[in-house]
Amino acid sequence: MVTDIALVRRQQQRKRKGLRLRLRQLTVDNSVRPDTEADTGEIALEDIIARLDPADAKRLNRVRNIGIAAHIDSGKTTCTERVLFYTGRTKEIHEVRGKDGVGAKMDSMDLEREKGITIQSAATFCDWIKKDNAGIDEKYHINLIDTPGHIDFTIEVERALRVLDGAVMVLCAVSGVQSQTITVDRQMRRYDVPRVSFINKMDRMGANPWKAVEQINKKLKIAAASLQVPIGVEDDFCGVVDLIEMKAIYFEGPRGYATALRTNSPSTNRATEST
Repeated sequence: MVTDIALVRRQQQRKRKGLRLRLRQLTVDNSVRPDTEADTGEIALEDIIARLDPADAKRLNRVRNIGIAAHIDSGKTTCTERVLFYTGRTKEIHEVRGKDGVGAKMDSMDLEREKGITIQSAATFCDWIKKDNAGIDEKYHINLIDTPGHIDFTIEVERALRVLDGAVMVLCAVSGVQSQTITVDRQMRRYDVPRVSFINKMDRMGANPWKAVEQINKKLKIAAASLQVPIGVEDDFCGVVDLIEMKAIYFEGPRGYATALRTNSPSTNRATEST
């Protein structure tokens, strides 16, 4: 049986080789060079971009396709729910398992709400207002995809990564890099998807973000550096310090409904606060 399979493979290789030779001969006979434009009926991407209306080009330049992927039970859907809340798409925060009878917006299937896991990828959108260097507000449209974390549904992650501009890899502050995290990292590398890592569950007992950063460096072989420093851990966790903007963001109110931005100017040594 093994010999027959090997024979069939050799025959198929010969057929493919002969087909390539005939195609090469046909190309030479028709004097068609690889670097010349052939009438294939397809339009190059560069031509499509060049023909775009300036208004459409400006609008598309502010569209982002972002996916959230991680090991199971790392808090992907919960993070997505918070993104929708803080961008104004939803008015309330609901838990994933639906104990309040509502459940997460991203879990559309009854089985997902019952089990508290994501079975199929769910897509939504939101808008984010950003100030440019001149202080003018710019609206960015974000298409957000929440992917499953269970290995049985990893094909859903593959499908999502094909269309993403970037991804957020969520890690648990207690567990750090897990088995499915390594799989997700491999998938992101395969499709050349740039990513940022988000360390979640900082309020849980045993949370250690620096252990997660170290595991990203050692297990995933990524030169990771922290862009934010947590303010407290476990029960004392109350916010983060943004090292890029040099500002402290505090979560206030029940379940972080309100955020307070505090800055400390070295010249005046005076704190300013905004919500």
